[in-house]
This record gives sequence, structure tokens and C-alpha cells, in this order.
Amino acid sequence: MRELFNKKFLTLTLFTSLAWFSYDFASYGVWNFTPSIFASTSSYVMAIVETLLEEIPVIAGFAVCVSLVEKAGRRLLQELGFLGAGLSLVVFSIFSHYVPSAASATAIAFTAFALMHVFHNVGPTNLTYAYPSEVFPTRLRGTAHGFATTLSRFGGILGTVAVAVGFFSYNLSVVLLVIAAFEFLGFAVTYLWAPEVKGKKLL
Repeated sequence: MRELFNKKFLTLTLFTSLAWFSYDFASYGVWNFTPSIFASTSSYVMAIVETLLEEIPVIAGFAVCVSLVEKAGRRLLQELGFLGAGLSLVVFSIFSHYVPSAASATAIAFTAFALMHVFHNVGPTNLTYAYPSEVFPTRLRGTAHGFATTLSRFGGILGTVAVAVGFFSYNLSVVLLVIAAFEFLGFAVTYLWAPEVKGKKLL
């Protein structure tokens, strides 16, 4: 553990842990409360249908990641994933202030989450847990992956609570902006500290 925080590995430890924390904060809260958010502006039946339809952008984003990860590289896809998800959430947060009806609110929530899932699966969903396995040497790999995983679980817990409090105490716009903030955090640490490991051998 001490070696993870020495000068040689500190930025890698911060990058892998904070990127994964940010992703789990954003994704766990949305997945857990998507049915409730949809049900607040439509029927329960439609909420179930809309929740199931959210799997389509998940699969689409995953397909893009699989096809490009060895060509474009990990870093670019993770940057694109975090930044695209954050920007889409900010745009739809702004739109949500001007919705004329509950149906429009549902459409905005559905589209915002769909785009978020596409961008997540282009990058962070598949790469935040893979990065710790590829950037640390063998003697540290398990410990580094375990530490990053631990921090990510705190992100998942906090994200779930934050989305619940934000949605039921405030409104959809606030929820989208809070999630977007962590998307931008994930982008920032990836942009600043992520190495490109495409085509490189494990140490």
C-alpha cells in the first residue's frame, strides 16, 4: 500500500481510483433510480418499458468500444466517454427548465440517460476497471486494483444516495448537473494522468 502512494505510482493510483469513483458515482445512482424517475412523469408500465429500452444504448456503446479499443486506445475512449456523458447531461439539464409537459420531461430524462449510457460504454464502463490491471506492475496489480475498487464502491454508495436526495428533494435538472460534475472529474483525471497502454506489454 505504501508503494502505491510513493512518487513513482501516486498519479496512477489517483487516476485509476478517482476515475472509477467518478464513473460509479454517476452510473449506480442513475441505474438504481431510473425506473422511479421515469415513473414520476409517466405510467408504471411505460417506466418499465423505458427502463428496458435504456439497454439499447448500453449495447451500442459497448459495440463501439470493442471495435475501437485496440485502434483508438484506452485513454481516448475513456476521455470521450466521460466528456460526452457530462456534456449531454448538462445540455439536458438546461432543456429540463423549459419542458412544457410531463411527457417532455420523460423524453428529456430518457434521452439524457440514453446518451450517458452510450458514452459510458464507449469508455468508462469497460475501461475504469481494466486500467488498474494494465498500468501497474505485477507485484502491485492486485493491491492497486483492490484499492481502486474500494474507492469506486464508495462512489457507488454516494452516487445512489445523491441521486435519490437530488431527485426527490429538488428536481431532475439538479440531478443531471450533479452527475455531470463527476463525469467531468473523471474526464479531468483521465486527461491529466492516464497513460496510453494500447499495444504495450504488462510489466
